[in-house]
Amino acid sequence: MKNIIFKIQEYPRFSETFITTQVVTAISLGFHVQILVKNLLPVKKSRQESIIEKYGLCEKIITEDYRIPKNKVFRLLKWVYLLFINVFNLLKILEYHRIQNEFSLTWLYQFCFFSKLKDTEIFHIQYGTNKHPLDILKRIGVLKGKIMVSFHGHDAFFPINGYIENHNYYKDLFNVANTVIANTPYLAKQIEAIGCNSKKIKTIPISVNTDFFYSKQREKKVNKTFKIISVGRLAEVKGHIYALKAILRLNEMGCNVFLTIVGEGEERKALLKFVKDNNIEHLVELVGIKSQSEIRQLFWENNLFLFPSISLEGGRAETQGLATIEAQACGLPVVAFNTGGIPYTIKENTTGYLCEEFDYNGMADKIKYLINTPDVLYKMSVNASRFIKECYAKKEIDETWNILYNQTYSIANE
Repeated sequence: MKNIIFKIQEYPRFSETFITTQVVTAISLGFHVQILVKNLLPVKKSRQESIIEKYGLCEKIITEDYRIPKNKVFRLLKWVYLLFINVFNLLKILEYHRIQNEFSLTWLYQFCFFSKLKDTEIFHIQYGTNKHPLDILKRIGVLKGKIMVSFHGHDAFFPINGYIENHNYYKDLFNVANTVIANTPYLAKQIEAIGCNSKKIKTIPISVNTDFFYSKQREKKVNKTFKIISVGRLAEVKGHIYALKAILRLNEMGCNVFLTIVGEGEERKALLKFVKDNNIEHLVELVGIKSQSEIRQLFWENNLFLFPSISLEGGRAETQGLATIEAQACGLPVVAFNTGGIPYTIKENTTGYLCEEFDYNGMADKIKYLINTPDVLYKMSVNASRFIKECYAKKEIDETWNILYNQTYSIANE
């Protein structure tokens, strides 16, 4: 049996459907899969119930629970017992404790928990920040399996989450990992810049299931109201405020438009305030979190996908943009800012337009042009669906994973 463990901090999250897609890919390729999580989240809130149930993913979840007694006396007694029954691993236990910044009884509990997974052939870490303690355990020889890690964006830009500095943070991970995966050349370049050997980096884009996200026949004639949609977490990096500014500008130019924003996040109040302050409540709706089926339906009902993602201080930017791919698969042309890895997901002047970052006026101009030239809009719609099928279809990218996983499995069993 070919075994693979996916390591992730929290699962399942609404904004990380690509994690579930990756797990399903491994299952479809014949691997026995387990999902190691620190925090198990409610499945219903993820809006992924159907696919999680279909593949029995809840039964494949291992919670990272070290079973540490709350009572201090029992905790110490159990610690002594664990040390006694693992005396044959004493040198590695001592080495593991030496590497830690300070002594804690937790380290032995953690060591014993992960030692039970030592014969797993492949560990696939999702997000570099979820490396611990696999990187250290592999370094000191506790784990036999090979380590792969997929970076997804924020985990490659320091300070990570605003506080993790790059003091050789990924040194052990980059040394012990067999393969480091980036979703675009943009992210690959960033991973190399923070210390990873370029020979270990492989670029594999996040795919889209074109059997699910597909284009329906569209009319060349556009309805009276030009419908625009944007999907993504309501976070600063997503740049929704610029989408609102573009809508405001379009309204000033006399264009009949309506913007639907799908997603939730910390920017919601600020966005709603902008909408109210500028009296565009009748032009914009923030609809919150939607399921994949609901998002697909919205794609079919709209004319254009707007993606105003921006780069933040420190250089962090969107590394791929899964929503742009899903939207194009459904036949939506895209207007986006030329930032981060977004240019790799759009065929300029063929499936959409890239505007200079922060230039919401330029964005509005491109949208107005498409409103006034329905033939161009229709042609882009056809091109968008075709482009995704050729470059991002799950069936094609799964074959790349098939080769990589099986190569890694073979190396693990040499």
